Amino acid sequence: MPRPADVGHLLLSLIPREPDRIDTTRLRKLLEQQGIERTPRAIQEKLHALCAEHPIRCIAKTKPYQWQWLKTAPSYEFPPMNAHTALTLKLAYDYLAELLPVSTLTHLKAQVRRAEEVLGRSSSVSSWASKVRVFPRGLNLEPPNVDKAALAVVYDALLENRRFDVTYRIRGEKKDRTFEVNPIALVVRGSLLTLVCTIGKSDAPRQLHLHRMHDARATTRSAHVPAGFDLDAYIREGNLAFLLGANVRMRARFAEIVGQTLEETPLSKDQKLTREPDGRVILEATVPDTLELRAWLASYGPHVEVLEPAELRAQIGLQARETAALYTPADA
Repeated sequence: MPRPADVGHLLLSLIPREPDRIDTTRLRKLLEQQGIERTPRAIQEKLHALCAEHPIRCIAKTKPYQWQWLKTAPSYEFPPMNAHTALTLKLAYDYLAELLPVSTLTHLKAQVRRAEEVLGRSSSVSSWASKVRVFPRGLNLEPPNVDKAALAVVYDALLENRRFDVTYRIRGEKKDRTFEVNPIALVVRGSLLTLVCTIGKSDAPRQLHLHRMHDARATTRSAHVPAGFDLDAYIREGNLAFLLGANVRMRARFAEIVGQTLEETPLSKDQKLTREPDGRVILEATVPDTLELRAWLASYGPHVEVLEPAELRAQIGLQARETAALYTPADA
């Protein structure tokens, strides 16, 4: 159980600097996430005591009360932030923002500003941020527009394990639908934010893209994870890659130029490569049968020939013929 002094230090670290502010109810939730149970009255009394000792403002015209450090107050850190902690915080904020709840990002703003101040005094450590980049493979599409209000509701629902209602436009449909959503997990794939969830009374996992949501409304109904659901297994099985059927054992012949890529980045854990006398490579691997698999094979064009299964070979062959027909001169 944290000592009273420890709770005070934690509260001081959670209060943002003006113009940002935080209310007593939110502070209580943040304490609970740290395993600290306090009544609203106890928290209020502790905050008033802190106001008497520190340059913190209580905004009493709101209910619940709101709190903020004065802009002119010296930075409060316990323990003081060092350059390596500052660098970690700054990079986490820059690269993991899409994975964090909006409420968490709001709370981090003041600490990130402090991290930037600390890094400004440490040229050796701060230069690291200019020496690293995260660059996705493949074509880097511009992210779709996401309704910020809907995003905040979704993230808070995930964080607090509760359902929400939302208006959603299914791809290809002209009219919106309204769902009660039971959120399970968020998956970031390139520029897309995808919510794995169930809808209504069904326990069948579904996927909703956040950029197709609007008019999201929080509820007080509890969320739950369906029995036996495992997020990592769900992803491994290809459910987020436009799954078409069960796993298949694929055999394909690749040009020699592709062989090293397959050796360095295997397609599956059970991948087997066999080199032919002419340098080409026969690949055998168990893979999910997905649209993304077909797109990956098509990206190699004449450098791959699918051998098995027969259905996949026929589909890739048909796609190649249809593509070739687009480039055949009309008078040929």
